[in-house]
Amino acid sequence: MVQEVGGSNPLGHPVGPRPCRPERKTAQRTETPLTVPLAPVAAADPGEVVEALPDDGPPPEITEVSAFERRLTLRIDRLALEKAKNEAARRLSRGMNIKGFRRGKAPRRMVENAVGPERVRNEAVEIALPGLLGQALRAAGLVPAVTPVADNVRETGEGAEVDILVSLWPILDRPPVYEGRRFEVASFEITEEMVDANVERILNQFAELETVGRPAEEGDYVAVNLHASRNGRPVEAVSADDVLYEIGSGALPVEGLDAHLVGCVAGDLKQFTTLLPAGMGGGGQEGPVEVSALVKEVHRKVLPALDDEWASDNTEYETEAEMRQGIQDRLQDLRLGEMRERLRAAALEGLVEEADVDIPPAVVHAQAREMLESLGRSLQESGRTFDDYLQSVGATPDQFQDGLLDQARTTLCEMIVLDAVARQAGITVGDEELRRTYEEAAARLRESPQALADRMRGTAQERSILANIIRSKAHLELARRVVAVDGDGNPIDLRFDPPDEPPSGPQDSENQKELPE
Repeated sequence: MVQEVGGSNPLGHPVGPRPCRPERKTAQRTETPLTVPLAPVAAADPGEVVEALPDDGPPPEITEVSAFERRLTLRIDRLALEKAKNEAARRLSRGMNIKGFRRGKAPRRMVENAVGPERVRNEAVEIALPGLLGQALRAAGLVPAVTPVADNVRETGEGAEVDILVSLWPILDRPPVYEGRRFEVASFEITEEMVDANVERILNQFAELETVGRPAEEGDYVAVNLHASRNGRPVEAVSADDVLYEIGSGALPVEGLDAHLVGCVAGDLKQFTTLLPAGMGGGGQEGPVEVSALVKEVHRKVLPALDDEWASDNTEYETEAEMRQGIQDRLQDLRLGEMRERLRAAALEGLVEEADVDIPPAVVHAQAREMLESLGRSLQESGRTFDDYLQSVGATPDQFQDGLLDQARTTLCEMIVLDAVARQAGITVGDEELRRTYEEAAARLRESPQALADRMRGTAQERSILANIIRSKAHLELARRVVAVDGDGNPIDLRFDPPDEPPSGPQDSENQKELPE
């Protein structure tokens, strides 16, 4: 049985169509309960497939439900329906014990008496739909974005009619205007203090420890025997001898430890009660622990003296001045990259807020389900449960499902807007770009790039890869054509390469791949 994908979200709550713009409201459509599976179910044996729609049969009736939803009314003629009902009764009887008949051999009338005529009819529709739906979609020129939904079945004098809800991928004719638009981007300057902090970070890698007799201070290292117990039983996660710990570093997540170590000298024993973080030795849910810390030695950190000789011997630079300039250049590059990402995010968010497109509920549902499955895999790999996750983010199940749906809609709106940008700019993917993508993926999968390309060719995975590449290029195109400004409205040069000129017409080169439908 195919799982339901339309009309409800992953947690079973109704989903209504919403536009990209959060403030715009639309009425929710109430759907009748489904009485048949939401997708065609293949027959158990090719010889049992029922031809439900003759080649010269009537075309499907198409009704526009919304901008990107169509309802197909498919007709199964009476003879085909009767044949499908006979086959459905045989299938159902294989799992039934009907007195006087072997499994699979009971007459249809006996099966209908046992399970009801509606159950037999629905099973018959399941049998008839495989060829019928595919043929109808091709005749109507429709490409579903998600599994079509059968939401009504009714018998008629000529046979039966089945209503199929088809959700299409939303398409914007063109994106909101973005050429030359100004978006504020938070800026920051590289200061001498930032350079000094990075110099000190490098020197710390070459620091030496010197034993001292004075009381320990923050930043000092202490050699400590640390032990914890709860109700007289050791807590192994917080028990070790000769631990070298930097006070204030937080490397040992024991609340209150730093405060007790500051001021200690060699030989001091500190004992205190505290709670452990969740997941560490039972965490706070198991109650407080008694901690004892025996300080054996106190060490201070001694940094090397920075000069030209040290820089030449220990870094890629010849002098201290070159080293400081190199650090400043790297910080500037990081600043530039961060501000570019801020601009990309601000520009896309601005276009999404203006985009006017209703996304079919089934498409939102499918995206939310994909995100939920991804979260589930991540939690499984980390050994956490969904309840653990809800507790960590401080959300109830209802709050989580609302947030999941909102996030799914936002993600879809971003895709739709970037698709429109890509179409307007004539963005394509060349064979060389696709080859590099396969090379990178093949290295991770330990597979040859050619074998991976052959395996992906023509599949949904390849279409997804192409779409991701094109959307990434569209996002960069968007950032290049808008203007970043600071809080005072002054333009900021983020040193993007200049955008290409808009294409004069469609590109027909054989080695260029466009956005997959």
